[in-house]
Amino acid sequence: MGSPGRLLRSSLSDLWPTHATLRFSLAKQTTDYAFTLVGTSHEGAACGNDNGCTLHRQCREGPDGAWESPVNLAPTLDPECAGFLQGRPVGVVIPSTGRLLMTTWQAVFSADHAASHICVIKSDDGGLTWSRGDLIGNTSEASLVLLEDNSTVYLNARHTAQENGALPWGRVTGYSTDGGDNFSVTFNSPHSPPDTAAPSPTSMIRLPGGVLLLALPTEGYHGVLRVFSSHDNGQPKSVLVSSDLCYHPTLTLLRPNNRSAVAVAWESSAPDAPPGANCTTGSCMVRYAHVPLKGLL
Repeated sequence: MGSPGRLLRSSLSDLWPTHATLRFSLAKQTTDYAFTLVGTSHEGAACGNDNGCTLHRQCREGPDGAWESPVNLAPTLDPECAGFLQGRPVGVVIPSTGRLLMTTWQAVFSADHAASHICVIKSDDGGLTWSRGDLIGNTSEASLVLLEDNSTVYLNARHTAQENGALPWGRVTGYSTDGGDNFSVTFNSPHSPPDTAAPSPTSMIRLPGGVLLLALPTEGYHGVLRVFSSHDNGQPKSVLVSSDLCYHPTLTLLRPNNRSAVAVAWESSAPDAPPGANCTTGSCMVRYAHVPLKGLL
């Protein structure tokens, strides 16, 4: 994320109102980095089911480290995708074309899987404008990763945002070979660890050499964070990271040439929080851990 240890500080905090959500995707362009930062305005109210959350701002960091003024994404999107939230924080760059891809999702919490959709949105001008790549139904928040051929994009998504929904709880997986314009998807996929009772978004990264890593809660309601590895057709391996509650895990490489560990951050409970803080649901403490790769390779 830029230089090591660098944080997005309060100089941008006025761009997003209270209860806003901040996500980002990273695109490497020659020698500089461009960040796409997306806020979702809740207008101080609960968000969901009515498309009340809108994907609405991005900022890019130039080669001199200065942040550009925020730009509204919605005018270049069709009305349906413009009403969706951004999904997982890390996007994909297609090396041959420079196309940027990220996912958005319709914040619907319903036992009806057909009520939830995602849009894969694309930019061919470095994030200046965005348009729809593909709209996928019966699917909730999705993560993308570029495979080793540098052209195929893999998708992994929670099947619903509804807690304690009807079985089966298998996740949605898919592939695109045309730059994100069309995805071939598998529902209740046998190629992914299943969802828990409260399905979670995931995060994926590709290691040098092509091994894919994926982070998910694996047991009970929303607990037991594990990082899984995929070696083509081989049996996936996994390592335990935490037995506590886990929400919204995000994986990252520590350094491009670090072959010993990766890092994962996730939301969890805060058992030592003051009384009345309502911190037993798993979304009030951010935890961070280094995950050794020895058990995954």
